[in-house]
Amino acid sequence: MTSGDTKTSLENAYLPAKGLSSRAQEAEAEAEDYCTPGAFELERLFWKGSPQYTHVNEVWPRLHIGDEATALDRYGLQKAGFTHVLNAAHGRWNVDTGPNYYRDMDIEYHGVEADDIPTFDLSVFFYSAAAFIHAALCDDHSADVCVPGDSGFEDLLHRCETGGVLALMATGELESEDKILVHCAMGRSRSATLVLAYLMIHRDMTLVDAIQQVARNRCVLPNRGFLKQLRELDKQLVQQRRQAPRGDSEEL
Repeated sequence: MTSGDTKTSLENAYLPAKGLSSRAQEAEAEAEDYCTPGAFELERLFWKGSPQYTHVNEVWPRLHIGDEATALDRYGLQKAGFTHVLNAAHGRWNVDTGPNYYRDMDIEYHGVEADDIPTFDLSVFFYSAAAFIHAALCDDHSADVCVPGDSGFEDLLHRCETGGVLALMATGELESEDKILVHCAMGRSRSATLVLAYLMIHRDMTLVDAIQQVARNRCVLPNRGFLKQLRELDKQLVQQRRQAPRGDSEEL
């Protein structure tokens, strides 16, 4: 092989890597240019989604959003293989199930007592709910005790926030066939908001990405107050990612 041939081969071998580098740079540029849309623009994304309302839909692998009827159907949940339930309408005056409702089933329960009104601050539950969802999908059984304030739950929340669970997933130490139902009364506002927050916090999605992911699989529409809270979360996470050292983001 001549020196010219060698040079050509090296140049050709470099092309794919160069292409990948260009795409990575484009993705970084898009991330830098990203700006959280306003409420009206976000609502339009929901309207472009699935037009048909059904009782329950899978919006992410093994993560389902459903309504009250789905949550009350113990036989249906068991038959479908659900192992976790997050009730975003927990309480006597909402969907009054609780852990005792599933006591003779192999289901872990977490309740969020929230009202579907724009003035309700659901954001205080974003990280704890996201930790419960993430633990279910990661098969991290340190979430067996799912009550905020307990040491096991607080440890789980810390591990999820610092990427510890993601690291275990990357090494293959955590595999799960668990399925989680996140529900409220209609499966449109409270439950959808918590799932969107989960995708943003633990799946590194922008709010736009998360809405597109959920809306293509289920007809949802959080109320304006919840959208405002999600917008604030989006701004915080985008700012954190921009400030994070490049090496840290690559490891995650």
